[in-house]
Amino acid sequence: MIRIILFITACILRSYTFAQINVSTQHNNLSRTGENTKETILNIDNVNQSSFGKIFTRTVDDQIYAQPLIISGVNIPGKGKRNVVFVATVNNSVYAFDAETPAESNFLWKTSFLSTGVVPPRNTDMTGACGGNYLDFTGNMGIVGTPVIDTVTGILYVVARTKEGTNYVQKLHGL
Repeated sequence: MIRIILFITACILRSYTFAQINVSTQHNNLSRTGENTKETILNIDNVNQSSFGKIFTRTVDDQIYAQPLIISGVNIPGKGKRNVVFVATVNNSVYAFDAETPAESNFLWKTSFLSTGVVPPRNTDMTGACGGNYLDFTGNMGIVGTPVIDTVTGILYVVARTKEGTNYVQKLHGL
């Protein structure tokens, strides 16, 4: 089933995008504070209903639990440098989307860690957890942790959980 996920994007207008700070890990930095101490455009005066909100949407294959990440100036073969938002789903997929062009609704690339006999674990597989009342997830439980991007090497690291036959596996992947 395909679900539509909304990207709520804070004033990512063409004029602002090039000043954007990369978000390569959960909550913006290694301290996980969520702060963007280099923000120079957004403030309490211009973040309001007329200048802040949803810019566009993208379709992915399942729910998103991990924080989307954004890297500026990524060289995409055949398309040139783009500002890219990376999204991971609980169906063990990782997507790269153009972060600033509403008309480009297709993904730049997609990777899936599923194959014949390899599926994401489901919340119903966790019958022994919480006395059988495991409610943290509503379905698939593939990629739930936020990936990390090494901006020096250009590698995105992500942990994908899979069910392979009767075995549950967690693997670290580098894209």
